[in-house]
Amino acid sequence: MGIKETFCRRIHGELQSFKEELLKESREAIYDSSYKIEVFVNLHGILADFSGEMTGEAMENMMQEDSGILETLYQEWLKHEDGFYGELKESAGNVLADKETWKRIKTGKRDLENGKKCDTAA
Repeated sequence: MGIKETFCRRIHGELQSFKEELLKESREAIYDSSYKIEVFVNLHGILADFSGEMTGEAMENMMQEDSGILETLYQEWLKHEDGFYGELKESAGNVLADKETWKRIKTGKRDLENGKKCDTAA
């Protein structure tokens, strides 16, 4: 088995173990973990995509992590400001600040790329 296959099995196993452990928890605990679930699933996909471009040395270094590759990357991600939240906050602020945008949303009309409007109720 090559390093890439070993790496892919490792991250897949980490994700599966995470899911199995989470399913033993209460509904509330699962709900409280929804952000972590989303990040783990996305990290798994990102690593799987990058595995074709990563060096064997990089994969070996990551696999030496005792706390798990996904957990380590998750903890590192938590140190950064979440861009999604910032973008969502900015978008909501823009909509709330513009009465015309708010009216279009409330009436079901949206701007199209060419500037025309459509009725989404149709």
